[in-house]
Amino acid sequence: MKVRIKELRLEKGMSQSELADAIGIARPYLSQLERGDRQLNDKISAKIGSALSVEADDLVDRGAHGYEAEATLLDAFRSLDVDQQDVWMDMARAALRRRK
Repeated sequence: MKVRIKELRLEKGMSQSELADAIGIARPYLSQLERGDRQLNDKISAKIGSALSVEADDLVDRGAHGYEAEATLLDAFRSLDVDQQDVWMDMARAALRRRK
């Protein structure tokens, strides 16, 4: 799923600071939400949706191909210790070499 907060915010002509102030969060936190670095929770989704005059479900494109799989892989990778991450990286490099 792809987060659409920035796209919808810009359609409404709002800055990050304006939206963050409207929903009571810090602008850097909103920036992280827009980039997908932080996950939306129901409470924040509802506040953002209300401020942008959209349904909370409109804040994400659940059909964005591969996004959920990438997010899952990234979360799994981050949970590994350094040695395990090295093994995953070796596998990823080998997979990329095969594609060439």
